[in-house]
Amino acid sequence: MNRSAIKNFAIWARRYLREQVKVRATQYGITHNSIIEPQKVTGGLLVGGQTLDTEEASQYDQLRKHLKDLMINNRQPQAVDELIDEIAYTWFNRLAALRFMEVNGYIGRVLSSSDPNLVDPDILRDAYSIAEMGELPSLNTVERIARPTIRMTGLSSQAATFSRCEN
Repeated sequence: MNRSAIKNFAIWARRYLREQVKVRATQYGITHNSIIEPQKVTGGLLVGGQTLDTEEASQYDQLRKHLKDLMINNRQPQAVDELIDEIAYTWFNRLAALRFMEVNGYIGRVLSSSDPNLVDPDILRDAYSIAEMGELPSLNTVERIARPTIRMTGLSSQAATFSRCEN
């Protein structure tokens, strides 16, 4: 097993996730310098030019509340950095756990591709069919929320390289 490849991938993936979370936070008006107040609209919130439905607005409110809690002990730039780090590390740990379960046969293919010619994970290619079956009702927001948050193509191409190094 090539441990340096694993270490390099982990470092790269954490940095990549952190940058993607930072971009997404900026889209929602959360930066080191300012936090844009959302506007209430019928059925949700308008944040950074995006309309959030009731459920998304509730999640956004929870995010803002957590940021306010972080700002009790930190200045805004440090609180935003801490929030971004928390989110990125949470995603990293979840993805690492999924990959561990996949490699060890606890779950089917999720983060890798069953087709050796493709780098996109099976779950991204199958998300719409899963959503159409109604098994996971929240998947109807995959294109709007999940893909911009984590651009899996960059992450999956690195993961494909990492997968080849495992052996």
